[in-house]
Amino acid sequence: MIRGNYKTIPEWLTAGLAFIYYGIISIYKFMEAPLWGDEVVEYYCSILREGPIWGITEAVTMYERMLEFQLQPPLYNWVMAPWVAFSNDEFWLRFSSWLFCFAAVLGIYAVMRRLTDGLWAAASVVVFSSIYTFQYFVREVAEYALLFPILIWLIYFFVRLLENMTLPHIIAFSLLCVAAMYTQYGAVFLVLTLAIQVLLNAFSRKDWNGLKRMLGAYAVAGVSTGIPLVYFFLLPQSSHPVSTFHY
Repeated sequence: MIRGNYKTIPEWLTAGLAFIYYGIISIYKFMEAPLWGDEVVEYYCSILREGPIWGITEAVTMYERMLEFQLQPPLYNWVMAPWVAFSNDEFWLRFSSWLFCFAAVLGIYAVMRRLTDGLWAAASVVVFSSIYTFQYFVREVAEYALLFPILIWLIYFFVRLLENMTLPHIIAFSLLCVAAMYTQYGAVFLVLTLAIQVLLNAFSRKDWNGLKRMLGAYAVAGVSTGIPLVYFFLLPQSSHPVSTFHY
């Protein structure tokens, strides 16, 4: 139950109404616009078929299509591969973004519930669901729909680490850092900011065991996932004619 200066209201009611609001506002005119260019590119980069696609590309594999068309990491297309293998219906493709963004509003509720109370958490879901940019990506087949929940749940485990640097929290935080980097290169700015802050927090609290665990997790993640990402994706994509790294 929600306590404080508010009237006693069942928390399940305020949370339920907030999530229903997300459902209503996000499904409104959900398929009004047809799939556009970038969404079609995401589809072709997510199908597992081998061989050239007539009229589209001579690339033979999913990996080659990613390098030809994409300037983003591979996680979104990897996640979408089994999704599009089940169906290539346009509604089905966009429904994946609806689900990803629903996971994001669940994360907003979890973060705010950790910091405040149920009423403020529900209000935060309503406000976040009303943001135009967020609703835009609810309706688009794009990696940003996946990035939203990853970053929000990353913030949730960041908060948990500031409270208590347990091994499960360290593992979850590290995995989400990797997931963010494998979804969008620009996520590096938030990932580095949070990762450094976690270390500074452990240092200020003289939590040497936690500090060593975090440094170990960063080292493992950097070597095992960072090097392959740079070698197999970032470097080949940086030679793409539209890349900001191309000369």
